[in-house]
Amino acid sequence: MPEAIGIKKIIEEINSTIIVSHNIPENFIVCILNHQPKTGHKSESVWLAEPVTGKLSKMAFNCNIKGKKDSKYFSFAIKNDLVNKIFIPEDAEIKNVKSDKLNTYINFNVWNDSIVKFMKDVIVYYVETFEPSDKFGCCSKYKECSKAKKCLHSNKFYSKACWYRKNLEAGKIFY
Repeated sequence: MPEAIGIKKIIEEINSTIIVSHNIPENFIVCILNHQPKTGHKSESVWLAEPVTGKLSKMAFNCNIKGKKDSKYFSFAIKNDLVNKIFIPEDAEIKNVKSDKLNTYINFNVWNDSIVKFMKDVIVYYVETFEPSDKFGCCSKYKECSKAKKCLHSNKFYSKACWYRKNLEAGKIFY
């Protein structure tokens, strides 16, 4: 059963495949080891960063190893609306906690491949649906984009932050 450090390594491996498959910058998916000194509790959070500023913007999930020494389990906090948008493995327990109105907890008793697939599915969902809050007007290709009537930026992920791309998609060509 991996501890928090091992989970970080697995998450980093998942992230490296998503970075390549979705042509996104390496610093877009950020894995943070959270440590509470008083309790010694550790967890991992996976965040998406703004493509323009790099500031952390959206948490994909938080993973905790909970329970006592001989009966540990893995608990993932995900946003409530995500439960109906991705596949939840059959070996997972779905739990709502009254004190946390924003998240649903997906618990696994045993570490297995379905956890790795679950983590990847959550990250991919957020990468594919991510809309940056930090936007820019247009890039240096705006005239070429106007002629082509679509965004031509090579980094499709970065181009999500372009306001002119949104206008082109709506059929509004300014240049």
